[in-house]
Amino acid sequence: MQTAKLRTSTLNSWLGNLSAVWGGFLLLCGSAFAAQDVSLAWDPSPDPDVVGYYIYYGGGSGDFTNRVLVGNVTTATISNLVSGVTYYFIATAYNTSGLESDPSNEVYYSVPSAPVANQAPTLNAIAGLTLNEDATVQTVALAGIGSGAANETQVLSLTALSSN
Repeated sequence: MQTAKLRTSTLNSWLGNLSAVWGGFLLLCGSAFAAQDVSLAWDPSPDPDVVGYYIYYGGGSGDFTNRVLVGNVTTATISNLVSGVTYYFIATAYNTSGLESDPSNEVYYSVPSAPVANQAPTLNAIAGLTLNEDATVQTVALAGIGSGAANETQVLSLTALSSN
């Protein structure tokens, strides 16, 4: 990566503002578990030579494996993040010559883990059971009953009649 300072005095003060504002970035999506996006916002650079920004991010502190050209805007949405992973972000400004500023302070975001989906209810098979015709009430033991959700308790009621 080619790096150069762009008006060091104003850019360095801008980078300080960037980290303060950017530290409060928001997750903006319909459901925290559906979209897995993060939206970032920062103050614009006061340097008149700045024509845009890059966002760098990756799965480890200081390890930025992705670069996104966001243009001359002060917000960006990074999409397709993996649930349960922490991502680290920095920003740089660039000028018309393509020279980049020093990076902003690093910020991070932990993508929420997706909830475990409900599973189908379960009931163990009933083996070796004979029900006699015209018998009185009989009790059948049921086992392996599961609601399909770890956070729910369900009650199973079963009634059977036969007219044969």
